[in-house]
Amino acid sequence: MAAVDLAEHEGMLCATSHIYPYNNPDEAHSVKQGRMGRVFALVQAASPRGAQQERKPAENYVPGIKCSASEDKDGDPKEELRKKSEEMELKLERAGMLVTGLAGEKARWEETVKGLEEDLGYLVGDCLLAAAFLSYMGPFLTSYRDEMVNQIWIRKIWELQVPCSPRFTFDSFLSNPTKVRDWNIQGLPSDAFSTENGIIVTRGNRWALMIDPQAQALKWIKNMEGSQGLQIIDLRTSDHLRILEKAIQFGYPVLLQNVQEHLDPALNPVLNKSVARIGQGPSLLRPCGGRVTTAGCWGDGSAHTWSHGVFALDPPVGTGGRLLLRIGDKEVEYNTNFRFYITTKLSNPHYSPETSAKTTIVNFAVKEQGLEAQLLGIVVRKERPELEEQKESLVISIAAGKKKLKELEDETLRLLNEATGSLLDDVQLVSTLQTSKVTAAEVTEQLETSETTELNTDLAREAYRPCAQRASVLFFVLNDMGCIDPMYQFSLDAYIGLFILSIDKSHRSNKLEDRINYLNEYHTYAVYRSQGSAPPPRQEPRL
Repeated sequence: MAAVDLAEHEGMLCATSHIYPYNNPDEAHSVKQGRMGRVFALVQAASPRGAQQERKPAENYVPGIKCSASEDKDGDPKEELRKKSEEMELKLERAGMLVTGLAGEKARWEETVKGLEEDLGYLVGDCLLAAAFLSYMGPFLTSYRDEMVNQIWIRKIWELQVPCSPRFTFDSFLSNPTKVRDWNIQGLPSDAFSTENGIIVTRGNRWALMIDPQAQALKWIKNMEGSQGLQIIDLRTSDHLRILEKAIQFGYPVLLQNVQEHLDPALNPVLNKSVARIGQGPSLLRPCGGRVTTAGCWGDGSAHTWSHGVFALDPPVGTGGRLLLRIGDKEVEYNTNFRFYITTKLSNPHYSPETSAKTTIVNFAVKEQGLEAQLLGIVVRKERPELEEQKESLVISIAAGKKKLKELEDETLRLLNEATGSLLDDVQLVSTLQTSKVTAAEVTEQLETSETTELNTDLAREAYRPCAQRASVLFFVLNDMGCIDPMYQFSLDAYIGLFILSIDKSHRSNKLEDRINYLNEYHTYAVYRSQGSAPPPRQEPRL
């Protein structure tokens, strides 16, 4: 019995001695590490090279020693997945912003592309008509322009089977509504005839000579170029050439007013654009009428081509060197920002073929429709000043809104065209598109509100149109009387002053119809008295 108990105690003691080291974690760790060291020592003794290679991955399992270093080197898969997830969420957000930003443009751009593809097929004939109109239609009135384009030119083009737009209009082909609105704000009448004249003046290759008996073009040019340092000269002043030379050198616009049927020969180099390039770059010549060019060298030995009329250098063509223009015996450096306008108050001048070849003659004689619009604005400004102020502010607001929309569209297309790689990686592009979308929505809403208000304002202004129509007819009656005798000529400024005086002195009435009748009667009588007080025309002696 005692032997049995002793054997049991010995077995329990042995088991306890083996289990005890593992009861303490630190001791268990030491025991395991010691065993692992003995095992690797045996392996290294058997194969040192293999043990060295196997020991490196095994060391990663030693707690607190090598694991963190391996994780920093190889990277945690969870961390990489988290970063990829964040990147995908950001791209998904950008994709949503991109789709939202371009969704509103899709329908409009599809219509625009369709229209442009259709217009592309008519481009040859439309360019031919526009070039002919720009070159030859300036001196003529609306009726002749319409007859020439619609009944002669377009029919001839169709007979020759040249593709041409069936609804071609010169103003829509060579201008945009935003630019035309700016011209109207600057004083150019809003009728189609005046718009065509504005295009001819600004897009023509030759400097414009404007027939302007009522000073309509004079007012428009002053407002349009006033902020650019406009220089106004007259051939009767002694220093007009000096001012012209300074403007050519520094790129200021120049307005030569009140010319007669013969221009100063000293202006020929300016009218011909006889510019020579000194230095680098070839001289490219274009026909412009006159004698043949001659070539030679200037004082510094550099080659030049000097135009006497048949050819003249377009200033922007070529690279390098200096542009020089000779006025009399002086050589003036030519600035490509220089612009030259000429006006005359003669109602029916007769210019020589040479003058017609050097300039683009444009007839700005006031038309009944354009004068009617001006007189309507005057009478509404006097009778209902709040309506006219609202009208003017709306015109400016709508013009600015449409200009902003055009700029946003151009910016969006530019960014899309210049984008490289994935659009989702271009943070600036997505941000700009989103900003443009928000701004475009605001501007569109503002334009809708402004145009609705403008329609209501126009309806209220239309009530005064009978006054403008009567006054416009009376002015052209006076204008025709000048054909009987020059003493009956009546300037537009004087007539507008008489019209304002009639508005102020005519009988007032709370009823609009009565007020319009009183104004028409008073102004008709005032026009009659203004001409009746003039002496009778001179009687020619009878033979």
